[in-house]
Amino acid sequence: MSISTRTKTAAIVAAAICIAGPATASLANGLGSDDPKPVPDRAVPGPAGHSLTSERMRTMAGLPARSCGVTAKDRTVASRISGRVHSDNLNGINAEQVACARRIVSATKSKGLNGRAAQIALMTAQAETSLRNLKGGDRDSYGLFQQRPSQGWGTVAQVMNPDYSTKKFLSVMQQFHPNGSWKRGDMGAIAQSVQRSAYPAEYGKEQGAAGVILDALWPGSGGSSGNPYTAVEVCGKGYTVIDSQAIGKAGRAYLLYNKGNGRNCVTTLKATSLGKKSAVSTFLEVKGARRTTDSGSYSYYAGPISKAAAGKCVKWGGSVGAQKYASPFEHCG
Repeated sequence: MSISTRTKTAAIVAAAICIAGPATASLANGLGSDDPKPVPDRAVPGPAGHSLTSERMRTMAGLPARSCGVTAKDRTVASRISGRVHSDNLNGINAEQVACARRIVSATKSKGLNGRAAQIALMTAQAETSLRNLKGGDRDSYGLFQQRPSQGWGTVAQVMNPDYSTKKFLSVMQQFHPNGSWKRGDMGAIAQSVQRSAYPAEYGKEQGAAGVILDALWPGSGGSSGNPYTAVEVCGKGYTVIDSQAIGKAGRAYLLYNKGNGRNCVTTLKATSLGKKSAVSTFLEVKGARRTTDSGSYSYYAGPISKAAAGKCVKWGGSVGAQKYASPFEHCG
């Protein structure tokens, strides 16, 4: 890959530390159990493998993958959210993919980073491998993030370990975006700056689906938008996120429940024009009762709206600007 395909930040770092070019191992050679060549001693690794565009994803669909360790809870989560997980590389989600996503989220938590970091990592793994821990890939690439041993990402065994590979990705992200600067800006561009792919637009396409997955695995983490508030903070103590829906790229509507008092709460968090007043709304309708809406010009969120709804179905949703989401009656427990 030529340096012209890298972001400006990555190029500056690359020039400073003389990052080597990509390895030239063939895909067949990349499927072995041993490292294709010794791992260079490099503070910041070279480019990872290319993200798997739709055409290449079909070509590589038959590659073997190592399980991330499916649990009963992974199966439950997959069943619950699969119908809402749609992107260029995901048309639904199965238990194995949820297990790999869970490992990514767990490693992010272990590293002490927030939900936004987890979402960037999820977006990257979705674009690279559709959340499959591949035993091969582009050139000598391996694992969820298609990291290349020849470029200094670690040994084959290391990059095939979801905990190691996630933390390595996040460490490089922090090096390329120091002083917490990864907490701001376009998440797809941040992912690209780490991977330095020939297909830079692929990562941003995964943002919405990654937000759905993240909210299921780390409710209320607030990582999907860069908004300084979380749904749990808005609704208050005792509430947990039970559902959420992206409103385009403009924001996300949340539905929360408090087991202690049997009340639902809704809020819509903005993802754009943060700190600037703009049109945003949220609504909650308990079956058999009138809908309540909070709509106005707000800097960060609309709501909260809270209603007693134990044992009753609810409709919920919201809007940011011209983009809207409205659920059917659901969550009837």
